[in-house]
Amino acid sequence: MSRAAAACVADAAAQWTPRARPTSWASAALLALAAFNTAQARAADTVTTTLPQVLEQLRREIEAEPATDPTPIDTVLQRHADSTGLSFDIATAGADGAAAPPPMQPAGVTAAEWQALRTYLGAASTMQDDVSESGNHHYTLLDLDEDGQRELLDTAYVGGTGLFTEIAVLRRDAAHGFLAPPHPAADAEPATVAFSINGRGSDQALYWLRIDGRSYAAYRDGDYFQDTLTLSRPLSPLPGERSSPRVLQVRYRYRHTLAPSPDPAQATPEDQDAARWLAQHPQLRAVAERELQRLGFDAQSRQRSPDPNARCPVPAGIEDPEERAQWPWRDAGHYTFDYVADLRLRHGSDCYSASIVAFRSSYLTSYAACCALWLYAAPGQQAVAVPLLSVRERAGVAVIAATPAQ
Repeated sequence: MSRAAAACVADAAAQWTPRARPTSWASAALLALAAFNTAQARAADTVTTTLPQVLEQLRREIEAEPATDPTPIDTVLQRHADSTGLSFDIATAGADGAAAPPPMQPAGVTAAEWQALRTYLGAASTMQDDVSESGNHHYTLLDLDEDGQRELLDTAYVGGTGLFTEIAVLRRDAAHGFLAPPHPAADAEPATVAFSINGRGSDQALYWLRIDGRSYAAYRDGDYFQDTLTLSRPLSPLPGERSSPRVLQVRYRYRHTLAPSPDPAQATPEDQDAARWLAQHPQLRAVAERELQRLGFDAQSRQRSPDPNARCPVPAGIEDPEERAQWPWRDAGHYTFDYVADLRLRHGSDCYSASIVAFRSSYLTSYAACCALWLYAAPGQQAVAVPLLSVRERAGVAVIAATPAQ
């Protein structure tokens, strides 16, 4: 499955973050603000399609897709992907950490665009300000405001615990190259529009669309139960286009089975442990398959069946009152996954606490491998991690009110 994201950022959709450049922004901001106000008045007279209306169009298209499509947002947005951009890479630092040699003008970049980009890149001090982990940037020139000039998307992998990627959006400025949009306050530094993709710890993607001739940024933030799609026109002078009061929500349901044993030549040690445990416990394997088929949730994503409070007897030797009261027996959570359901696997005197784990990653290539079943023989004592084969289907799609920004 191909994720249509241009890059991978924070836990929310678009956000405003400051980013200094070696240019004099103070004088440019006054000129930009005047142009911005003029553009705002002009745009207010010409806009006919609102962001909620475009979201409603996308909702109808997603609803028309087969419910069995595990990635309906990707399927629909692929039709509207903006293919008019020009992309290329430029490094600000070499493998040894030293400044990279001056870049060559990429094919397809006009002389005016190249001059604007060189102004944006700035002098030698740019390397010290570089947010990227490796000094490599992926640039895309794309007309984001239908003025006939291409703006700049600056994508940089910034790393960190969450393996973040930042995508900065910069408007074209005739005198100063590429700049952040002007701040509404004339004496404030421009704040770059930035999207962030959290590679490890979230399931997020950014799409650039062109619908009825207009450019849109679509930002998807997902978890096990749903995807939320936020639409914006980040360089629009109209506040109602930079942030929408409505979002598109697609909800999912799953069918889980124990994954077939992998080819021994390709099996990981964890896969081998799972296959060995299942072979040694055929009755519990059958119980696990049966309980997985009974899995159900209510409209608020709360587990309905099997009963999550059905407990195993406390194992002999557990004396600590807190451990004796603990259920389920799983460990504390982690930002890289969610516990989405808890089962009791019982056959005769054998009883295990089993938790379905959904991994959080923007690098996930298939939702068939989204999840695993972790079995615990006692509080905090994991016995085995069993991979699951998962089938994701659309359960519903709706345009709903956006959650207010914190």
